Amino acid sequence: MKDKKNSSLNLNEELKQVEKRLLQLIQKRTKLLSKIARHRMEQNKSPIDTYLEKTLWNIWKKHLQGENQRFFRQLFSILNNTSYSKAESKKSRDKPFCLYPKTHPINFSTSAPLSLFQATVSVVLSTISTTETHIEPFPLNDPLVELIKALNQAGGRISWQEDSLHAGPANLTFEGKSFFLGEHETTLYFMLALALTEAGSCKLNASPGLKILNLKPLQDFLPQLGARLTSIEPQSYNLPARLECSGKIPSEITIPSAISPFLGIGLIFTSLLLNKKLKITFANLPKEIVELDHLLQKWGVSIQTENSTITVRPSELKCPVPFSLEADPLLSAHLLVLPYITSGSVKLEGIWPGYSPRAKFVEKLFQEIGLNFNPSDFTSQHNKALSSQFSFDLEDFKEFFPFVLALAIIQKNKAIIYHKLENSLLEPGLELLSFLNFNFKTHPEYLEIEYSGEKNKTNKVWTSPSALWTLSYGLISFKFKGICLENPGSITQIWPKFWKIFQSIPFGQVERKIEEQKGEPSRRRIRIG
Repeated sequence: MKDKKNSSLNLNEELKQVEKRLLQLIQKRTKLLSKIARHRMEQNKSPIDTYLEKTLWNIWKKHLQGENQRFFRQLFSILNNTSYSKAESKKSRDKPFCLYPKTHPINFSTSAPLSLFQATVSVVLSTISTTETHIEPFPLNDPLVELIKALNQAGGRISWQEDSLHAGPANLTFEGKSFFLGEHETTLYFMLALALTEAGSCKLNASPGLKILNLKPLQDFLPQLGARLTSIEPQSYNLPARLECSGKIPSEITIPSAISPFLGIGLIFTSLLLNKKLKITFANLPKEIVELDHLLQKWGVSIQTENSTITVRPSELKCPVPFSLEADPLLSAHLLVLPYITSGSVKLEGIWPGYSPRAKFVEKLFQEIGLNFNPSDFTSQHNKALSSQFSFDLEDFKEFFPFVLALAIIQKNKAIIYHKLENSLLEPGLELLSFLNFNFKTHPEYLEIEYSGEKNKTNKVWTSPSALWTLSYGLISFKFKGICLENPGSITQIWPKFWKIFQSIPFGQVERKIEEQKGEPSRRRIRIG
């Protein structure tokens, strides 16, 4: 009877039914493997049961005879790593909490969040420098700690405290070592680039989030640099992998569009470490090059940029004394914009990098929304809000999408955001709009958001897909008081002190309540006022 019913369906409808059953099975598989991984972690074991993985893969192979097993091995690895990542995040997950910021005028002053890009580059520079390096204050977060630990595995001499970093000159060696890279691509590209300086081989491994990265483009490209990257798991393009290097790097390199430009930035460090002139041409010159050039000059190194090609002429690398990191334009914008939401003023203590493309983008955005921003004294002040429709172009600054979307949601007019985002980057924003019950329309080059008053508030708990979306949600809470967040701890990826600052903004006395709701998980309720 069931077959007869299915036979009456057209192919599209039958496929939809299969898709639903497939997703249900994937969710069930993810949940089961995640439980097994968590149980192992509770026993201080690795979340990965290698014997179980081999057993499961043998089941796949048995049913995949005659199929492209390399492709299915990729799928198998992705499904497993999704479960392990879920197990690890579940282990440290916070109780959901709800945000109740009040919107009284503010008069607020605090230290500016420091540039994460400059901090990341400075960690590497301090390792290959010929002098002792001390940087204070220093914005430690999860990715920076992972990078520091990886460099120390190679022989780095980096130590850190809560707000400072110290490093001495180091002789890096990679031969025969096994490196754990954590969750972040930047660490992979920088460590890989440094490893190219030495003939020999090493192993690269990472957390589940980074294991999902497809290494095929890198594997195809690295022979041009005298290296080979081979995945250790059979028929896989993922970490863990073995890196074999000849130690011979050509003097001219072209980074294709399929390769992250951060590998090209890493090759600048390679040039400095080898004391070798290097010409690097990018398919797409990263906007970070302007900030990198400015930073390198402070360390005694200059790079020449011509069109999409940069030339590195190595010189002795010395940390300037004194040395201070500049402010991070994107993170600072989340504080500077508060007077636009609540009125009043904000002053940040630090150095605004007005020369950088990201800083100029922030200034342009503030001008667009009618916020008075003075870069020279690092202050923002409420002005009469613009009454016209909110319209802004993201240009190539994809990382600003969560921030700009938050502003579009907060203001009281219809909004249009012009963008060049791939679906994978656009989808989290669309999901957030749906979560908040907004009406919106998607177009090939822009997103149109309808303003619909205060009816959008939801009683559901949102799970942020990344730290930048967590920041965005914090701003949105000024409009929709009481919206709840399941994973506030995700902010430690970029700005561990954010919630402390958020709660200390002087709207009044900070009050915390634990709110138990019948039939619902416990929620930590943060009330400001």
